[in-house]
Amino acid sequence: MNDYDALDYAYELRDHLYTFEKMEVIEPKLKSDLDSLSAIEENIFNLNQQLDDLKRLSTRLDKEYQVYNFRYGLGESHSDFQNSKIMRKEIWAKIYQAGEDREKYMSELRAQRKLRDKVSFEVFDVQKKFDSSRNFFNQNKDVISLYSIVTVNLLSDQMKFVLVTESQRDRISMDNLDIYSIDSPLGNACLGKRSGEKFTYVTPNGRTLGGDVIYCDFPTAEQMDGLIRTLEARPLSQRPARVNPFELFDRYGSNNSRNRKGG
Repeated sequence: MNDYDALDYAYELRDHLYTFEKMEVIEPKLKSDLDSLSAIEENIFNLNQQLDDLKRLSTRLDKEYQVYNFRYGLGESHSDFQNSKIMRKEIWAKIYQAGEDREKYMSELRAQRKLRDKVSFEVFDVQKKFDSSRNFFNQNKDVISLYSIVTVNLLSDQMKFVLVTESQRDRISMDNLDIYSIDSPLGNACLGKRSGEKFTYVTPNGRTLGGDVIYCDFPTAEQMDGLIRTLEARPLSQRPARVNPFELFDRYGSNNSRNRKGG
């Protein structure tokens, strides 16, 4: 595995960890926004109903105005003229008021739709990120992979270490944890294992060892941030495709300090 693939996966893991850490803080606000979105949608529905009622009222008033206007033109007495004139004036005032109300509702409706679109974008953008991170952790939870922090029983000792690539091993540190390569016999034997599973491997000096996984976990987002800053200190000129963190490799490497246990 090369540095480009490993760093690409480090970015992805770091981002999911940050998202996961923020979920407990953001999700109550997200629920509040969803409730607000429901209220906005209900308000929009009510405004549309009011607009429909105003349209029906305007149509009826227009017809009444035409009737009174016709009667005004055909009136045979002074009282008919006066009554029709008054009624026409009243109806015209109602038509004008209905138009004013309609403009007010249309303006409020546009504002509510704009607010709805804004809240919808924010809510569903956050929800999409949350769903992506949830899927990531559901698939990778409790499975040892690149950058996992692993605790094992080995040679009657309990060991805790973080798995990195061979080229990263001498460049990084993480909270005084031992650093093992995923290409080493021990690292390769642990890849893909879960808590409680056993593993065996052959050390570089030909000795066969066995142990069991006590626990594995991801680093914190802060730990991954520190790891990435260290890796970024050496500039990369390109970015190949994203790494498969569970891919096994045939080659391995180890330094003298780790030869005894295959690190």
